Amino acid sequence: MAELVYSKSIKHIFHTDVLVVGGGPAGFAAAVASARNGADTLLLERAAMLGGMATAGLAGPFMTCYDNDGEEQIVKGIFDELCRRTEARGGAIHPSKVEGMTSFSSYYWASHRHVTPFQSEVLAVVMDEMLLESGAQVLFNVQAVDCVVNNGKVEYVIAAMKEGLAAIKAKTVIDCTGDADVAYFAGVPTWLGDRQTRVMQPASLFFEVGSIDRDKFLPRRLPSVTE
Repeated sequence: MAELVYSKSIKHIFHTDVLVVGGGPAGFAAAVASARNGADTLLLERAAMLGGMATAGLAGPFMTCYDNDGEEQIVKGIFDELCRRTEARGGAIHPSKVEGMTSFSSYYWASHRHVTPFQSEVLAVVMDEMLLESGAQVLFNVQAVDCVVNNGKVEYVIAAMKEGLAAIKAKTVIDCTGDADVAYFAGVPTWLGDRQTRVMQPASLFFEVGSIDRDKFLPRRLPSVTE
């Protein structure tokens, strides 16, 4: 197959201390932590909201943040702050208040004690508030498309914006794309799917339903802990 060699001058150039690519839960937390510690921080998000699969993808609840026995909360910090602030806005239930064998935990016990149910729209708003309060900057609807690498270090991340291509120069680049996009563009060895078989996990369809009669929806007999 013939190759096309294409070059273009980039006029939009940004400089920052820390560049976070991807505004899902990991990228959100990385950007907030970076900015709170005094670094000039820029976050790129390809969608129009923060939260990634948790909001735009409707993938919830957050799974357990407790130990294997479900007795001690071991994931705290920015995640716990996010949970509590979303709960205060009426958009979540703190995991300490959610046990297993309920509709919130899909009637499972192992690894399903203390999940965090949330409303995606409220979660996205609270993420916005925390990010802006931290002092970090965010660009929505921006997609990282390439990297410029010199001596094994990412010098620029190239991004597609409404205004055209932009180049972001950062002292530190954090790849939170979920697909290792920046790592791939930078030449880091990557693989698709299972490392041996290359088989991909099938996609799932998530949806939200409102105005239902929960008493009629819930099963009359709850499964036992061993089921």
